[in-house]
Amino acid sequence: MGCATRIAAAVAMTCLVAGCANWMLAPDDRKLLCRVAVEEKFDAPEFQRHPLSGPTGAATGATVGAAEGAARGLVAGAMQGLVAGAGIGAIIFAPVGAVMGLMCASAAAAHPTADAEFQRIVAAAEAGRLKRSLEAQLNAPRAQCPDAGTDPSAKAASPDGIVTIDKLTFGMDCLTGKMGYAVIVKWHTSATASGRALNEGSTVCAMKSYRDVDDWFAYPDRARDEIEGVLDRTGKQVAVQLLADTGYGACALRSRENGEIVGGP
Repeated sequence: MGCATRIAAAVAMTCLVAGCANWMLAPDDRKLLCRVAVEEKFDAPEFQRHPLSGPTGAATGATVGAAEGAARGLVAGAMQGLVAGAGIGAIIFAPVGAVMGLMCASAAAAHPTADAEFQRIVAAAEAGRLKRSLEAQLNAPRAQCPDAGTDPSAKAASPDGIVTIDKLTFGMDCLTGKMGYAVIVKWHTSATASGRALNEGSTVCAMKSYRDVDDWFAYPDRARDEIEGVLDRTGKQVAVQLLADTGYGACALRSRENGEIVGGP
C-alpha cells in the first residue's frame, strides 16, 4: 500500500469507472502522430508528499493505513461479486493496513529530511530526458508510419501532431526497505493544423530501486542518474499508452546493481 501502488491502483480504478475514453486515438488520427513535436508545459516537476510522512506520526499512520486496508478489502470483496465478501475483505485487510501504516509512519519519522532531499535530487535530474525519449519513440518508423524518421528533410518539416506534457509529478513510497517512488505524467495530443484534440491521459510508472532507502539517499549523484533513467523509460511508456489501440500494460520499473533500469515497455 505504498505511494506507487496506491497511485497506480487509483489510475486503474479511474479507467474502469470512467472508461478512459479520451486516451484512445481514432484510427484516422494515427497518421497525425507520425511526425511529432513534444512540448513541455510544466515549469518544474511537482512533488506529491507521502500521506504518512507528516508530523502527526504513527497514530495517523495506523489510522490511515487501516482505512486504506478496509477500502482495499471492500474492492477485493466486491470484485468477487459478493456483498458479504466486501465486508469480510474490509475486516481482514484493515488490521494489516494499520500495521503497514504504522511502519510507514515510523520510517518517515526516522528520515525527517527525506522529502526535501528527494525534491533536491529530482530538481537536479534532467527532466528533458522524458521529452527526448518520448519524441524519439513517436518519430521512429512503425506500421502506420513506415517512413517516419528516415528522411532528414522530414525532420525539418512542420510536425503533424503535438504532444504536450502538462504535468510531471514524483511521489515517494514508504521509506522502508528498497527505495521506491512513482512518476506520473499528465499529457495530451493535438493536430498541428487545426489544433483539434486527439487524445489525453496520465501515465504512471512505479519504480523500485536496487538500493535501500539509506543507501539511495547517501549517494545523491547516483540517485539523480537513476531518476534520469526512469524518466527515459517513462517516456517510452507514454508513447506506448498514447498509441495503444486496445490496452497497455502497467509500468513497473526496477534498477539492477549496476544502475541499469529495467521493466516497462
